[in-house]
Amino acid sequence: RFADSVFRGLVQQNNKEASGLQLMEISAPIEPTTGTVRAAILASRKDPNAAKALQDVIDSELSFISNVQAQGKSLGPEYIVSKNLDLALLTLWLGKDVDRAQQFLADAQKIQSISPAAQARFDGWVAYRRGELDRAIELLTPLAADDPAARCGLALALIDKGQSRQAAEEL
Repeated sequence: RFADSVFRGLVQQNNKEASGLQLMEISAPIEPTTGTVRAAILASRKDPNAAKALQDVIDSELSFISNVQAQGKSLGPEYIVSKNLDLALLTLWLGKDVDRAQQFLADAQKIQSISPAAQARFDGWVAYRRGELDRAIELLTPLAADDPAARCGLALALIDKGQSRQAAEEL
């Protein structure tokens, strides 16, 4: 990719001791929205690169936070909470790593508690990813009218339960 080669050039200018192998392993940070769309498309196609695309988005977000903090700057607690909640939902939506999603959620809750509705949304998604479809449906149904993420999770749980018509109505 063009962006990768430009980024490698910048790294090489600032780090003259980087080996050719190290430079080849470097890729430009992916813009989160673009990366998320890419990961969603790959996941919908069941492409084997979907997990890597999701990981790239997560790494990019975490790297940005880490780099800003390493410079002694603060992004503010609201930003950190928001990013952790975004990453938790993204991990549940496009991935299957429930433990990692719950860690993102826990990291957010160390800073600020979340609403009962948000907790129910995450609990519903976790239940869905664990194959607890009835529990997921129970948790997500009351939220679906006002919460697009809950509606999406509900539709996926209904599809997996063989209730495609009801799922289509949710979407």
